[in-house]
Amino acid sequence: MRTSLIARGLYRIPALVWDQGLLTLFDARLSVDDLPAPIDVVSARSSDGITWTTPEPAIVETEHRGVGDVCLVTGDLCFHGLSNLAGFFEDPTDLEPRLARRDVSGWTSISMAHYFADVDAAFASSGTGLVLADGRWIQSFVVRRGREISLRILRSDGHITDIAGGNESAMTQLPSGRIVLHSRGVGHRLSSVSDDFGETFTPLEPVPELIDPGCNGHVFYWKAAGMLAATHLADPDLRRHLVVDLSSDEGLTWTHRITIEREEAAYSTAVEMPNGDVAVVWEAEGTRAIKCTVISVDDISLRIDEPISDAISLRHVGINDDHDGIEVALPDASQWGEGVFKIVSNPDASTQKIRTRGKPARQTLEIGDELVFDIRKGGEVAYGVTVPYDGRSLGEVKQDFGVGL
Repeated sequence: MRTSLIARGLYRIPALVWDQGLLTLFDARLSVDDLPAPIDVVSARSSDGITWTTPEPAIVETEHRGVGDVCLVTGDLCFHGLSNLAGFFEDPTDLEPRLARRDVSGWTSISMAHYFADVDAAFASSGTGLVLADGRWIQSFVVRRGREISLRILRSDGHITDIAGGNESAMTQLPSGRIVLHSRGVGHRLSSVSDDFGETFTPLEPVPELIDPGCNGHVFYWKAAGMLAATHLADPDLRRHLVVDLSSDEGLTWTHRITIEREEAAYSTAVEMPNGDVAVVWEAEGTRAIKCTVISVDDISLRIDEPISDAISLRHVGINDDHDGIEVALPDASQWGEGVFKIVSNPDASTQKIRTRGKPARQTLEIGDELVFDIRKGGEVAYGVTVPYDGRSLGEVKQDFGVGL
């Protein structure tokens, strides 16, 4: 198992595909804020998952528009969101799901809004998409009706299936033809299956063995191992402890594991390479870095569950910047609960600052920036504990809290 750095700074939400080598797209941000922040998308490539090209612009916007939350289906087909001052949680929204294709001149996108005219908002689940054995793609979207969030599955022939509940999701197809869907859920992952190429899906059910704090992960069939695999965070409360759990019985039991990172981690996705190794691209260091870990079948071991103990995890960093911007109304985060609402610099505020482009993001920490921690101690969890950055290492700051270090 080897881990490499792809980029460090204000980068989030990796998408990944094999396209004569690994291709990843991910958000390049001016702040920690999710859409409708003015986000652009950058790309990087690697032949082996260890050495990566310098990220370069891939899908960019102007003024206060933002693009992000990419899902790569192939090297020249992806989905993403496009916003202009209002996102998924705002009413009314202007977040538009888009389908983008790439040619020699770059990425060009078209609107998919007509598939979602009956809902209040929609966006594609980020990460790695699925092309079925018959050549059709199938993609999950998160949709909102009022304050109710659920899934819509869209196939390339226009077929639509709705699934109650769920959130950002990933799908894979097993050798039997069965489609397995995994969705993020607060406390544990959720699962649904289809045995008719996506015509219908079973209701979502919890996967008790795959605990999760409510964070996007991935599910894939690892051909070299002959097993179903799931990347997720093996912690019910905190965004930490990234693992790949494996099943030899199509997800009935999860008996094997590869541990990638025990400390901070968040969104992850994965692709099997032609040599049978798997590249896992993931958010690291409190969403301050995008990393890639290459794993092989030799890294698989029996799963040994660990007790849930006291822990502290850096959720994100608030950069104190001097960007100009527009203040727009921010929905009440308390209506959605922990692990559901979008990430913004100050979720308790009544407005969100949509920054103005024209000035590069600051990618290094400075004294006075805000470190935002989630802490579990004595069975209680405190979210969003904020302390100013004072120049010390992250490990030294964590010691101040006296939590299981």
